[in-house]
Amino acid sequence: MGLHDAHGLAALDQQGLIILQVLQLLDDGIEDGLKLLTERNDLRMILINVFGGGVRCDVIAQKICDAVAKRPDFPLPVVVCLQGRNHEIGHRIIEESGHPALRLVRSMEEAVMAVTGTEGI
Repeated sequence: MGLHDAHGLAALDQQGLIILQVLQLLDDGIEDGLKLLTERNDLRMILINVFGGGVRCDVIAQKICDAVAKRPDFPLPVVVCLQGRNHEIGHRIIEESGHPALRLVRSMEEAVMAVTGTEGI
C-alpha cells in the first residue's frame, strides 16, 4: 500500500479508508462493524480483506452479503478481497449477491488499487 500513498492504518484512517480485520470479528461482528463504520462521516469506502488458510471465506462472504442486504441503500462501497479456504465459493456468493455496494477483488494489489483510486494507471 505504500506504493499508493497509503501507509498503514493511521494513514488509511486519515484518507477515509478502513480495513476490517475479519479474523478478529465474532459471530455478529461483521454486521456490527459495518453498522459502526457507516455511522462515521469521514469514510469513503470500506475494505474487507480476508487472508488465511483456516478462515472459511464462504461463511465470511455470506455474512458480508447478509449485513449489506439489510440496507439496500448501503451508503459506502465495500471492497471485498477473499483469499483462503473456500474462497471460490465466497467469490461466487459476493458476485451473485448483486448488491451495488459490494465489489469483489481477487488480490490485495487489486484491493489497494480499488481503494486508492489507482485502477487503470
